[in-house]
Amino acid sequence: MFKLCTALLATLLPISGSVIASPNVYEVSASIKQNGQSVAAPRIRVKPNAPAEVSVAGDNRFRLAVIIIPSETDGLDVSVEVDTSQASLKSVVTTFVDKPIVVSSGDLEVTVTVADGDS
Repeated sequence: MFKLCTALLATLLPISGSVIASPNVYEVSASIKQNGQSVAAPRIRVKPNAPAEVSVAGDNRFRLAVIIIPSETDGLDVSVEVDTSQASLKSVVTTFVDKPIVVSSGDLEVTVTVADGDS
């Protein structure tokens, strides 16, 4: 019995050491620009694999929707959807924690950085 447990433990240890744990929450910061002018700089906390959204109404309205899907490596698939009073865009980009991504469509430009929200 002892040999069986030792063999099983020796088999599982390398596997458990290679698994990359994702945070319980991510901190997303964004910069939304329209025609080169800043529209908003929202921050939002996002749970892995769950949609999150922040919006403001009015003349300078905007909506930012984000979904972060951790991959089996340390990469992240980030779905970004942005609407302003003048334009909208939707994109999915693969990135890494603390590495900014820039997506644009016409005069609308969005920079998004995903950080570990647990730290």
